[in-house]
Amino acid sequence: NMFYSMGGGSRIFLGDKYVIGFDYIRLMRQRESNGRYFSRLSGSTNSVSFGYIVYQREKINVYPSIGIGMQHLDVKVYDDSNFSFDTLMNDPKMGSEMSMRGLLLDIGVQFDLYSLKGKRKMYCTGIKAGYCVTVAGGYWSMAGQKVSGGPAAGMDGAYIQINLGVRDLMREIFGEKFAR
Repeated sequence: NMFYSMGGGSRIFLGDKYVIGFDYIRLMRQRESNGRYFSRLSGSTNSVSFGYIVYQREKINVYPSIGIGMQHLDVKVYDDSNFSFDTLMNDPKMGSEMSMRGLLLDIGVQFDLYSLKGKRKMYCTGIKAGYCVTVAGGYWSMAGQKVSGGPAAGMDGAYIQINLGVRDLMREIFGEKFAR
């Protein structure tokens, strides 16, 4: 299945070549129903990445990066009928929620294109292609207890990420040490 996500992040450029990135990505909820039950899958990742600029021109940066982070998936399955608080308290088997957490490895290549304001890079449009894989954890739990027999799951696979942003915001806040 293809999933869509939305998030935010920041990049700090150290010197002329090094990049540190921070990202939060939220998986858009996917709801399915078969008429009797509905299920909902949602999730998120938080990561830090390290990159090295391999191609640089006045308006362009290209850099591979490697990142590590945490992922979190939630699966909710409920009876699709209308129910009340009392109904759920009397019959908790009408639904369940399970979650999975794991350590995620992210490898990618980022391409950034900047608009210039004088000699300063300001607005940024970028695209990143990468691959994520779960490297540790990845077990299902419900109410803090491990659930056996769950499927192997994670936010693993190839992705394309489109970035829009403002460059030099860190310079405006913290001064010239973030400038290039």
